[in-house]
Amino acid sequence: MEIQQRVYLDDRWNKQLPTELDSKNTIIFLFTLDKGQPIDQIRSAFPNSQIFGCSSGGEILGGQFIEGTTVVSIVKFEKTNFFYASEDITYETSYQCGERIISRILEKGNVSNIMLLTPGLLKINGARFAEGVSDASKKECHVFGGIAADYLIQNSWTVDNKGIHERKVLAIGFSSDTLNFEVATKSGAHPLGIERTITKSNGNVVREVDGKPVIEFYRQYLGDDVNITHKLLQFPLAISNHYEFEKGPLRTPQSIDLDEGTVTFTESIDEGSIVRMMMVSRESITRGVEEICHDLSEVIKSKGGRPVFSLVISCVGRKFVLGQAVDDEVEVFYEQITSYGNVAVQGFYSFGEFATDKDSGVCQLHNQTLNVLVISE
Repeated sequence: MEIQQRVYLDDRWNKQLPTELDSKNTIIFLFTLDKGQPIDQIRSAFPNSQIFGCSSGGEILGGQFIEGTTVVSIVKFEKTNFFYASEDITYETSYQCGERIISRILEKGNVSNIMLLTPGLLKINGARFAEGVSDASKKECHVFGGIAADYLIQNSWTVDNKGIHERKVLAIGFSSDTLNFEVATKSGAHPLGIERTITKSNGNVVREVDGKPVIEFYRQYLGDDVNITHKLLQFPLAISNHYEFEKGPLRTPQSIDLDEGTVTFTESIDEGSIVRMMMVSRESITRGVEEICHDLSEVIKSKGGRPVFSLVISCVGRKFVLGQAVDDEVEVFYEQITSYGNVAVQGFYSFGEFATDKDSGVCQLHNQTLNVLVISE
């Protein structure tokens, strides 16, 4: 496996594009908010490669968090076959889209690992999409991916060889006996209080917890700061995974309507869901990053210095919690992960993260979570 990385900044690439890597065995991972020249130049320079990218809420390359750039990794595989598919999606057809795109990939060959990129909020019901993915995969493959982001929650998109797509899911399935595809997911959040039950909700809008107003539930932790968005983000809800809340997916509170008595989350929470209040802080985020690096250390060390590609998808909610310290998450991850071997790091800040739970084999949608993939041959 050969890896080259580039960044487009101030209307130019930092180095000449490595067009010698263009091949049918090459994937170009691309994250940006720029719909113009950098995408056009990549499409022109790599006509035989598979472009796989999306809009982002901030870009990651190496040990740097960067905004307003285009970051690309050109990864040429030597021993791995991969298959590409795309599928149109709407909010209402999210479950069916998840089923269809996984089924199409699995039909192409002996696929055991799949990567996904989807358009962002308002265009996808991420929880329902993950359910469709799980039902189609039947616990036979590992899934990793993320939801495209932007700064206004209105203009996210995906991009492939044909250009930019406002409502299209992208998937790549890998078929290889020599490919290592290792995923680690951590939020760093720690639990507060006891488990609760969502007793009244409609999609992503929650009205009651344990039969009482959800506003009062949040006031227990936030007091008079209940309507301050950046403080609200520090208190996501964890959905029970057999009462193991540290393993359950998080749902991030997006806004509170004091007049209506509701809390709106970034994704749906069904009535009857068992939840627990969690707390996220700068310290807990850093701790979660260190745990992820430790979880991935052995597979990287086993490569003996051979190239490893790490794709990092972190939630924009974490970026808001970190504030000015957002660089810390990326720097800590890069310093630790590269201490184990020859690792090239790229990523983006997303509106949600997809990963297969190792214990249950079920694909889950996460919020406010760091989702990391390492690939090596």
